[in-house]
Amino acid sequence: MSQRAAWLANPIKFTEQWAEDLANNQPKSAETIDIHKTSLHPLPSMEIDENSTTGNVKVIETINTKLGLDSESEAFTEYVKIIAGNQLTIARQRSILNVRAGHESGADAWKHIVLMPGLFHAKIADCHGTLQTHFGCSSKCSPGSLAFHNTTLHCIPIVLSSLPPFSVTRNLVFTSLYAHIRHCLLLVSGYQTLNDYLASVTEFEVVRTHACKI
Repeated sequence: MSQRAAWLANPIKFTEQWAEDLANNQPKSAETIDIHKTSLHPLPSMEIDENSTTGNVKVIETINTKLGLDSESEAFTEYVKIIAGNQLTIARQRSILNVRAGHESGADAWKHIVLMPGLFHAKIADCHGTLQTHFGCSSKCSPGSLAFHNTTLHCIPIVLSSLPPFSVTRNLVFTSLYAHIRHCLLLVSGYQTLNDYLASVTEFEVVRTHACKI
């Protein structure tokens, strides 16, 4: 809700006028951890073919070697190793887990390894999935569709069989989202323009109420 409130109108005015209120209304969780600095361990480039199952195994082994981790020690498998990558990498590494299950022991069994999509790769999949789900058509018969918004903004036409770059997709999705939220703001508040809203609304609780209605 607090993020919607920040999107409702001119972000500069919101930051200046209701900065403290926005900060106090951010989402909170009891599961947070204390602020700390995570250690970084830069790795060199590796001439390893990751397009094969064998190559994926070699990458993990090389990383362990470069970091000075002893895979033969009993303590090695006490801690979970989270490995992130794109969908193909995860698929190959899952095949390794399936092959080694019940046939290997210790670190070679990969029981201590947890696979997950890389955060950036997940964001790409989310954006392209949103584009395909809400694409619609570019005519006025589908005014809420991304295709219509793309045409209205005079952007390069998009063909779903050949998806555009991630940045293009993300910009279109978020521009459409902001436009929908601002239009809904006028509907729930009764104002004709955003300038009228900014000039008349002076209390954050009013903004918060409108954001909840949206």
